[in-house]
Parts: sequence; C-alpha cells; structure tokens
Amino acid sequence: MKFQVLKVTEEGRCEKCGRPCPRRRVLVQPLDADGNRDGDPQAWGVNCAAQVKYGKKTPKLQQTILFEAEAAERDRLYTEKQKLARVAVVGQSYSFGGPVVECKAAEANGGPLNLANRLYHRTGRNIVGSYFATNGDGHVVRVDGRDRADVEFYAARGFVQAGRVVEEAI
Repeated sequence: MKFQVLKVTEEGRCEKCGRPCPRRRVLVQPLDADGNRDGDPQAWGVNCAAQVKYGKKTPKLQQTILFEAEAAERDRLYTEKQKLARVAVVGQSYSFGGPVVECKAAEANGGPLNLANRLYHRTGRNIVGSYFATNGDGHVVRVDGRDRADVEFYAARGFVQAGRVVEEAI
C-alpha cells in the first residue's frame, strides 16, 4: 500500500492497528497505484506507518516518518501562504518594486482586478485557463483553472468564479 504522510496529529488510537498511540500519530493519505488520493486520510501510529512504508518499524524509521510529517506540514503552510499572497484585498497596500500601490474598490486602472492580475503574474503561471474569483468580503484572486489544487484551495476559502476563463493569451 502506498501513502503520503501529511502531518503529525493528536494522540489517540491508530486507525491501522487499533492500538493507542500517545504523541506519535501521523495523518496519512492512502494513494492508488498512480499516486492519486485513494479514500480519506487516516491517523496511524508511527510504528504502523514505518512498517507499511519501509517494511520495518525501527526507531530510526519511526523518526523518519515524523520528519516526513513535519516537512509536509511546513510545505503545506508555505504553499498556503503563497496562495493567500495572490489575493487582492481592498484597503491593503502592495509593492511591485516601485511605488506602493493601495487596492481601492473602484479605480480607473481596474482596482482589485488589476492587482489580482499583477499578483498572479508574479507566480509565473500561464494566464490561459485562469479566471477571476471573489469571496463574500470583496477579495479578488486570479485562479489557475487548470490546476485542481489551486481551484480547490480557493473554493474551500469561499471564492467563487466571477469572470470568464481566459481562452487564449493576447
């Protein structure tokens, strides 16, 4: 069985073997043969995770599982921070290497939409397949519609598509 370690989780019972695992449980995502998610994440003890992944459950391999979990959590937080930095928020100031630009609700230069475009451009993502999305607070972001993780990230935070998908670059 293949799986991906997601993060360290709270103590409790291992969902693999049923034993209590105080302070030593990790959240794992089962994967299919192609490496895609296969079911819901499960909380396993590091013993079971090491046994399944490496065929042994030595203290060194258990520590390796914990390091993988901590690294995955750091990566997740970094990605979240990067994605949230693409959101144009009315009233917030942005620096693009020149004068600081404040995002205002309605401006001649496009306001939040223009800023969302500039923030998206910083990522190096292709504009084709992207679209604007807004949330209930009036924040705007350009979402890469070809990236499922990008779409799911913003949808989970209340953003809904507010513009057409870009069909081709100008």
